[in-house]
Amino acid sequence: MADIAAEDREFLSDPAGRVVLGLDGTGEPAGFATVCDGPQRWELQFEPGLQPERELVKLYVLERLHGSGLGRQLLDEAVEGHDPVYLWIMAGNARAEAFYAKNGFERIGPAYQADGPWSGQETFRMRRS
Repeated sequence: MADIAAEDREFLSDPAGRVVLGLDGTGEPAGFATVCDGPQRWELQFEPGLQPERELVKLYVLERLHGSGLGRQLLDEAVEGHDPVYLWIMAGNARAEAFYAKNGFERIGPAYQADGPWSGQETFRMRRS
């Protein structure tokens, strides 16, 4: 968790980064999305030739609000005016993969073995042009 917290602090200090917060009907935080200019350093170990593009780094919505449209709103707000945009997703996350496909993303490239907090899992990129 310390690695993730350090990564988040670095991201929040980057002027190219953006955080979008979603609220539920009572005004309580219910989800968020973060974007930045990619690629990040760790990505270049998998694909050294990646070109600069906007990256959706995180998109999370409380489980009780899955299917409510909040995820789509967060995605739209976070990446507004930034196509192409890409993201990394963990293999086997069928719900997230379907969500992104429904929103115009396509899987590109092979899957890679993740490291750090996600060690032992495969990850792959999705991109929307």
